[in-house]
Amino acid sequence: MSSRQLLGAPTTLSVRPATVPLPIRSAGMLAEAQRTVHGRGAASPEDTLVREYTVGDDPRRVHWTSAARHGRLMVRAEESAGLPEATVLLDPALLLAPRGPARDQARAARPDASRSTLADWAVDLGASVALSLLDAGYRTRLVGPDGRSDSFDFGSPRTALGTEHLFDVATDLAAPEDAAEATSVAAVSVRRLRGARHRGEIVVALVARATASTPGLVALGASGPTSTLLIHGGTAPSPEDLRSLAALRTAGHRASAVPAGCAIPEAWSRAELLGGIGGRS
Repeated sequence: MSSRQLLGAPTTLSVRPATVPLPIRSAGMLAEAQRTVHGRGAASPEDTLVREYTVGDDPRRVHWTSAARHGRLMVRAEESAGLPEATVLLDPALLLAPRGPARDQARAARPDASRSTLADWAVDLGASVALSLLDAGYRTRLVGPDGRSDSFDFGSPRTALGTEHLFDVATDLAAPEDAAEATSVAAVSVRRLRGARHRGEIVVALVARATASTPGLVALGASGPTSTLLIHGGTAPSPEDLRSLAALRTAGHRASAVPAGCAIPEAWSRAELLGGIGGRS
């Protein structure tokens, strides 16, 4: 015999993404190669470079003299000077419930698919890529569908605060109401990213076909190294998907098609990233 009884008021819980470690080339190896190519040496221990504090920085690295002079928190930056930076861009359209034929294709590819499972999978993939980049030594940010300002802050590599920042952004992602809102928010996020992108910064974009064909997203390929994963709902890319891939590659993207709901390591292995950041250090 058993009984059930409600105790207390309902409580809303935040569920973190289920992340998977992915092979990423060490940022230190890439930074050293870049210094060799460009003839730059490593920073001297006597150098005291400072920059403005960002979420995820170790508070012990605050440079109080510079903070007093500038009127805002500044941190010593010699250890991170020259470290590669990376942004993971998550298309809001991936968080929408599929409709019509797209819904049927998604269910055929993944029978248990629903709005929550497909959206959760996209967030899990984006968070897995972002945290793996962070663990490999990249200053990393996750730009989400809501365009919140702190998603444009970098998390510092290999720090608990940097990891917590990326988890917070990924956990708080909100789905758009409909396709029109998804398109509008995606355009704003891409435009902000193009303006905020630093020289040499790597971008990994996880997008649906509708966003993949927009001029703003396509133009990212000309502003720096950009790897784009086009997420499709079928067992194989459609002719429209293939045309979008061709346009992205022509514009300079490393573009690959990934079926929604596949295993995250499989999605990463399908990405044509080996010439950039893929592969173990």
